[in-house]
Amino acid sequence: MNEYLDASVIVKWFRKDERHHKASIRILDDIRTLEKNYITSKLTLLELTRALVKVEASRDKIDSSFEFVDELFRMGALGYIPIDEVIYLSRELEIDLNLYASDAIHVASAIQSQCKVLWSEDDHHTKKKTKDYLKRYDIEVRTLNDI
Repeated sequence: MNEYLDASVIVKWFRKDERHHKASIRILDDIRTLEKNYITSKLTLLELTRALVKVEASRDKIDSSFEFVDELFRMGALGYIPIDEVIYLSRELEIDLNLYASDAIHVASAIQSQCKVLWSEDDHHTKKKTKDYLKRYDIEVRTLNDI
């Protein structure tokens, strides 16, 4: 069973002061041990970079965090879906659900990769309208509170 990780969950791996940091690490442990099949978008690398820049993380921290996630992709421990495979569905989601582009890409990627769970700490993903839409695809939205 595929489970999708929004960037809002992955960012917490690198921010010990974040709420739900420990819960996010449990997901990372599952990835490291190949316990579950997690997928995200390569866009996550840019969102991670932006989140760390916003909190004024050091360049070394930003670079090492980026490289860490990219290495998970290269090893196959963390799957990804190319943006070009979901661009048209993402556009529809922007219109139908009033999502920002990055949020729409994550939702479309979860749908395209036939995930059963979308893990997110983003309010746009946890809105009733988005959750109801994802039910059509048998996708449940979960937050780190659910761990």
